Amino acid sequence: MYKIAICDDDKKYVDFLEQIICQVSEKPQDNIIYKFYSGEEFLENPASSFDLLVLDMKMEKVDGMAVVLKYRESDQDGILVFCSGIQMLKPEFFDVHPFRYLMKSYSREKLTYEIRLILEKMIENKKETFLIVCSDGRMDKVPVRDILYISNRKHGSNIHTFSKQT
Repeated sequence: MYKIAICDDDKKYVDFLEQIICQVSEKPQDNIIYKFYSGEEFLENPASSFDLLVLDMKMEKVDGMAVVLKYRESDQDGILVFCSGIQMLKPEFFDVHPFRYLMKSYSREKLTYEIRLILEKMIENKKETFLIVCSDGRMDKVPVRDILYISNRKHGSNIHTFSKQT
């Protein structure tokens, strides 16, 4: 399952993005799409971790930059995509690691192309990578995200993980 959030004060654009995501997605039933119509509404949401966040940069009261700064405090892994009706790139936007910047003026074809790339990145980002290790005569898979460090020994190595040593 993929959790996708769209946060934009333009309800028609949110519905339009949802429609394109469902069209482009190979398995739309695997997507749970959350729609937010303000920055405040997004920040009040208890399900704060998303695989993809599409965020409008210019909203009333709480703008997109304020939202994403708060969001990145708890979720560093989700794919972030900015969208806006005007081009307003600033150097500080890159501090929060956006993957794309969508213009609301994009044609349907251009937006479909961009959404396809974004969904591919989201799927790739969610894939788990493993290190296959031989330990005491048996093969084990160790998730790379669990590895703290690897140390050398005389005849092999030790893999130190956050939970245990392999």
